Amino acid sequence: MKYCNQWNHKKRAGYQSSLRSDKSFTCFNHHITMINKHLTVRIPAGLHFRALGKIQKISREQQCTIVFQKENGESANATSYFEMLALCAILGTTLKVTVDGPNETKVITMIQEVFEYGAGI
Repeated sequence: MKYCNQWNHKKRAGYQSSLRSDKSFTCFNHHITMINKHLTVRIPAGLHFRALGKIQKISREQQCTIVFQKENGESANATSYFEMLALCAILGTTLKVTVDGPNETKVITMIQEVFEYGAGI
Protein backbone atom coordinates (compact mmCIF):
# COMPACT_ATOMS: atom_id res chain seq x y z
CA MET A 1 0.00 0.00 0.00
CA LYS A 2 1.08 3.53 -0.72
CA TYR A 3 0.76 6.16 1.99
CA CYS A 4 0.37 9.91 1.84
CA ASN A 5 2.87 10.67 4.59
CA GLN A 6 1.60 14.17 5.45
CA TRP A 7 -2.02 13.08 6.00
CA ASN A 8 -1.23 9.47 6.85
CA HIS A 9 -4.02 8.09 4.69
CA LYS A 10 -3.89 4.78 2.87
CA LYS A 11 -4.48 4.57 -0.85
CA ARG A 12 -7.83 2.79 -1.19
CA ALA A 13 -10.53 2.37 -3.82
CA GLY A 14 -11.97 5.74 -4.71
CA TYR A 15 -8.75 7.69 -4.29
CA GLN A 16 -7.19 8.93 -7.50
CA SER A 17 -3.55 8.16 -7.94
CA SER A 18 -1.01 7.37 -10.63
CA LEU A 19 2.46 5.98 -11.08
CA ARG A 20 4.36 8.63 -13.02
CA SER A 21 6.90 7.91 -15.75
CA ASP A 22 9.77 8.81 -13.38
CA LYS A 23 8.53 6.01 -11.09
CA SER A 24 7.24 8.40 -8.44
CA PHE A 25 3.79 7.86 -6.96
CA THR A 26 1.35 10.77 -7.01
CA CYS A 27 -1.78 11.07 -4.87
CA PHE A 28 -4.04 13.59 -6.57
CA ASN A 29 -6.08 14.08 -3.40
CA HIS A 30 -3.11 15.55 -1.51
CA HIS A 31 -0.56 16.23 -4.25
CA ILE A 32 2.10 14.16 -2.49
CA THR A 33 4.74 12.32 -4.54
CA MET A 34 7.28 9.65 -3.77
CA ILE A 35 10.63 10.07 -5.49
CA ASN A 36 12.84 7.09 -6.35
CA LYS A 37 16.51 7.39 -7.26
CA HIS A 38 19.39 4.93 -7.56
CA LEU A 39 22.47 6.09 -5.64
CA THR A 40 25.90 4.49 -5.38
CA VAL A 41 27.88 4.58 -2.13
CA ARG A 42 31.12 6.52 -2.73
CA ILE A 43 32.32 6.59 0.90
CA PRO A 44 35.47 4.42 1.24
CA ALA A 45 34.22 2.99 4.57
CA GLY A 46 30.68 2.37 3.21
CA LEU A 47 27.56 3.52 5.04
CA HIS A 48 28.77 3.53 8.65
CA PHE A 49 27.17 4.85 11.86
CA ARG A 50 28.05 8.51 11.31
CA ALA A 51 26.73 8.55 7.75
CA LEU A 52 23.59 6.69 8.86
CA GLY A 53 23.15 9.17 11.72
CA LYS A 54 23.28 12.02 9.25
CA ILE A 55 20.65 10.32 7.05
CA GLN A 56 18.48 9.67 10.11
CA LYS A 57 18.79 13.34 11.10
CA ILE A 58 17.73 14.41 7.59
CA SER A 59 14.69 12.12 7.83
CA ARG A 60 13.65 13.59 11.20
CA GLU A 61 14.27 17.25 10.33
CA GLN A 62 12.58 17.10 6.92
CA GLN A 63 9.67 15.00 8.28
CA CYS A 64 9.86 12.41 5.55
CA THR A 65 10.07 8.66 5.14
CA ILE A 66 13.26 7.36 3.53
CA VAL A 67 13.56 3.73 2.44
CA PHE A 68 16.68 2.10 0.95
CA GLN A 69 16.48 -1.05 -1.17
CA LYS A 70 19.25 -3.28 -2.52
CA GLU A 71 19.04 -4.98 -5.90
CA ASN A 72 18.24 -8.31 -4.19
CA GLY A 73 15.04 -6.79 -2.72
CA GLU A 74 16.35 -6.32 0.82
CA SER A 75 15.09 -2.98 2.19
CA ALA A 76 15.60 -0.77 5.22
CA ASN A 77 13.89 2.26 6.72
CA ALA A 78 16.25 5.16 7.42
CA THR A 79 14.97 5.43 11.00
CA SER A 80 16.50 2.05 11.92
CA TYR A 81 20.28 1.82 12.35
CA PHE A 82 20.13 -1.98 12.46
CA GLU A 83 18.10 -2.32 9.26
CA MET A 84 20.49 0.05 7.51
CA LEU A 85 23.60 -1.75 8.77
CA ALA A 86 22.09 -5.09 7.71
CA LEU A 87 22.13 -3.85 4.10
CA CYS A 88 25.96 -4.00 4.23
CA ALA A 89 26.24 -0.99 1.91
CA ILE A 90 29.97 -0.92 1.19
CA LEU A 91 31.86 1.18 -1.35
CA GLY A 92 30.27 0.72 -4.79
CA THR A 93 26.92 -0.61 -3.56
CA THR A 94 23.94 0.80 -5.48
CA LEU A 95 20.76 1.38 -3.49
CA LYS A 96 17.32 2.48 -4.64
CA VAL A 97 16.32 5.40 -2.40
CA THR A 98 12.62 6.22 -1.99
CA VAL A 99 11.66 9.49 -0.31
CA ASP A 100 8.09 10.29 0.71
CA GLY A 101 7.13 13.60 2.29
CA PRO A 102 7.61 17.33 1.83
CA ASN A 103 10.79 18.69 0.17
CA GLU A 104 11.57 15.34 -1.50
CA THR A 105 13.90 16.82 -4.12
CA LYS A 106 15.91 18.61 -1.42
CA VAL A 107 16.07 15.43 0.68
CA ILE A 108 17.30 13.33 -2.27
CA THR A 109 20.05 15.91 -2.89
CA MET A 110 21.06 15.85 0.79
CA ILE A 111 21.20 12.04 0.81
CA GLN A 112 23.21 12.04 -2.40
CA GLU A 113 25.78 14.30 -0.71
CA VAL A 114 26.04 11.84 2.21
CA PHE A 115 26.53 8.94 -0.25
CA GLU A 116 29.32 10.83 -2.03
CA TYR A 117 31.10 12.73 0.76
CA GLY A 118 30.15 10.88 3.94
CA ALA A 119 29.58 12.53 7.29
CA GLY A 120 32.66 14.73 7.31
CA ILE A 121 35.23 12.16 8.43
